[in-house]
Amino acid sequence: MHPWIVALALTLAPGCPLAEKAIATRVTLFGYADNDPPGTAIAHPVVHQHASGAGTYADPITFAANAKQFAPGTRIYVPYLQKYFIMEDDCATAIKTANAATPLVDLWAGGTASSDVRELLNTESYFTRSLAQVIIDPAPNHPVNVAPIFADRSTPNKQFWSRAAIRPNSQGRDREASTEPSAVLRIFPALKSLNVGWR
Repeated sequence: MHPWIVALALTLAPGCPLAEKAIATRVTLFGYADNDPPGTAIAHPVVHQHASGAGTYADPITFAANAKQFAPGTRIYVPYLQKYFIMEDDCATAIKTANAATPLVDLWAGGTASSDVRELLNTESYFTRSLAQVIIDPAPNHPVNVAPIFADRSTPNKQFWSRAAIRPNSQGRDREASTEPSAVLRIFPALKSLNVGWR
């Protein structure tokens, strides 16, 4: 059994007070265009009826994962983004790679039907990490950057990353199944002319 599973089990054991626990995870992002199906629908509504959130403890942003690893309603804090998230959706890649050495969390980036798809996908790639610290059952007093991760006409949201002093991702993207180029191109034919680089 992987050490992070043991740590999570101990954290959530009946009768034990919740205490935040830091683990290493793979981090990807998804948005309106590469949600499956495209839009804001989620499989496990808890705080929200649709993928959303401000990133505060009271209003955490939706994230997707393997429900056998992160139960719906699990709150996490992502230090490099300075935001809180809550498990409200399933992630196909997390389910397929359940036996990987580190779990996968797929964070909601935002977007709408009118968003620039290339900007959204570039923002998701920018903040993807092959390994990052995530805090499970975090205390409510961690610093929060409330600027949205994605804002149309900014790739990524300059207001956000300038405040958080975040470095670009230099690692390969571990995409969810629905974000493969063929899947997105079927939904957004205009992408064919954008020459988007897929990793």
